[in-house]
Amino acid sequence: MDQTQTKKLINNLPGLVLAIDKMLNKQEKNFGCFQVKKESDFCSLYIPSFPSFKLYQNPRTHVYKGYWQTSDILPDIKDRKHKPHITVKKKQTSVKVKQQGLSESENIKLVPKKEPPKITKSNPMVVIKKRQEVVDSQDNKLTQKPPKLEVIESKTTILVKKQRLYEVVYRYHLNAEIRLINQIIATCLKEKIEASISSVPENEIMPLVSITEDDG
Repeated sequence: MDQTQTKKLINNLPGLVLAIDKMLNKQEKNFGCFQVKKESDFCSLYIPSFPSFKLYQNPRTHVYKGYWQTSDILPDIKDRKHKPHITVKKKQTSVKVKQQGLSESENIKLVPKKEPPKITKSNPMVVIKKRQEVVDSQDNKLTQKPPKLEVIESKTTILVKKQRLYEVVYRYHLNAEIRLINQIIATCLKEKIEASISSVPENEIMPLVSITEDDG
C-alpha cells in the first residue's frame, strides 16, 4: 500500500488515528473502542479482539520501539531476540550542495576590461609650457574612450553537509488488519518526527524521514 492509500485509510478511521496520536503523545484515552493506557515506560494501545500494541519511546533521541503483545507482560527493549514490530533506524550521510548565492541567470557579471598600457612618444617641449599642458589635457579628454566590458562568470562553491536519515520500519504481519494498523502507526510516527525537527545546525541539511516495510 502506498502513502496515498494509507492517507485514505487514515481519513476513514479517525477514532483509531486519535488513539494513535494519544499514544505517541503519551496521553491516556479511556473511552471508545480504541483505548490508550500508560504502563511503566510504555504506552499501550488496546483494540477489541486484537493483541495490545505496546510502544516505548524517547522523542528527544527519536527512539521508538513498538510490540504486538498477546500477554500483559511488558517487552524487554534491550533483548535483541525480541524484535520490535515497529522501530526507527537512524543513519547519517554526506550530501554535496551548492553554496547559496546567485542563480544561474544572475551568476554572470560585467566588469571593466583592463587594457594593456599604451606607450606613446612624448612631444617636444614648447616655449609656453603651461599652455601646452592645458591643450594636452583637453586632447586626452576628447580622445578618451569608455572602458570595455568583459564577462566574468562567478564560480559556485560545492559544500559537503551532513544529513540525518530516519527510517520508520514496520515488520510484515500475516494478519492483514494488523498490517494496515502498522502502516497507520508508521505514517503517524513519521509525521511526528518531521514536526519535531524545526531547525538544523549550519553544517547540516534538513533530515529525511521515510517508511519501509520489513519482509524479514
